[in-house]
Amino acid sequence: MPLARGALINWIDIDDADTALFETWYQGEHLEERVGVPGFIRGRRFRAVDRRAPGQYLTIYTTEDLAVLSSTAYLSRLDNPTGLTRDVVARFTTFRRAASRITAREGEATSGRVAVVEFDPETTRGVAERLGSGILAGARRRRHVLSAMFFEPDTATTAAKAATEEGQAGTESLGPALLVLEVPSTDEPAWLHGIVDELEAVGAVAVDGVRLYDLVADLAHDQLEEGSDSASR
Repeated sequence: MPLARGALINWIDIDDADTALFETWYQGEHLEERVGVPGFIRGRRFRAVDRRAPGQYLTIYTTEDLAVLSSTAYLSRLDNPTGLTRDVVARFTTFRRAASRITAREGEATSGRVAVVEFDPETTRGVAERLGSGILAGARRRRHVLSAMFFEPDTATTAAKAATEEGQAGTESLGPALLVLEVPSTDEPAWLHGIVDELEAVGAVAVDGVRLYDLVADLAHDQLEEGSDSASR
């Protein structure tokens, strides 16, 4: 699997009455369609443990680089949404989206739960260097995290969707910078708040504190290619 340098991150809320349709769309059509775009590496869907706050559904698509998210292949998908996509997108009650660079990472292992911290992207200059200079490695050595990534949004690449049919069909806002930690525990231990404190000490502004999300689905581009190869034999 290639090393991911870019990512598309979505935060979605939808009314309970539309949840079944939303899941039919996402699991039966949308996830596979997006992950199948050339340059996409993987798509992982999560749902918030705390169901009270906005941003219930989080999806992180990793890509070979940021340019994939303004490529002809990707924008063509956005310009030709399916009928079900048009229907479901119109039902979103909130939608945030960020085409992002992966600017810090530590480890590769994943788990069924992630701890997520949002940061104001206007305040994250230098944060990646701080994370990469030992904060995340130290947390992994102490077995607090299995792996971690820091995502910083790119406004121009995110906005490339606006001119497409899917972009015009819904309303969305720019998502924040995001620290995602794959955690081995179901708890929210004090060490995690220590990482946030270190980043805020260098000027980063965290938004809404720490949130925990459980994994709903995980699909790699390679799996789609393997399935296609098997079907053609």
